[in-house]
Amino acid sequence: MSYLEDPITTCLSDRVPYSMVRGNHDTGNLFDYYFGVARFNGRSYYGGHYSNTNQNNYVLFDVGEFLYISISLDYNPDIDELNWAKSILQSHSDRRAIIISHSILDNPAGDWTTPGLNIYNAVKKHPNVFLMLCGHMH
Repeated sequence: MSYLEDPITTCLSDRVPYSMVRGNHDTGNLFDYYFGVARFNGRSYYGGHYSNTNQNNYVLFDVGEFLYISISLDYNPDIDELNWAKSILQSHSDRRAIIISHSILDNPAGDWTTPGLNIYNAVKKHPNVFLMLCGHMH
């Protein structure tokens, strides 16, 4: 990730905007040790985080005239984390929204996981959500 964070290799003073999301095998404190709030604080694209970890976070970025927000949610977000995401979507309703979580779909057929369905149901009423991404595919 250091390549994305180097102003010399990216030719960007604030580096390439990115965020991280934790998966079901990323338990313990290592996620926040390597990709915690301290790593992203102070970057112009970093919007913030929920609670005192970076396991739920969001970034803001622009592509030409298009404004985007990307919200990364923990593996199985609880109701408070989902309410936080909904409040972020509402606060940034002028931006096209991408939702990222490790567990949204569970197999090649594209069946919802329980956490994925919960995320979908929480954000589906926000018209700025146009894309959901996940990595928990077998």
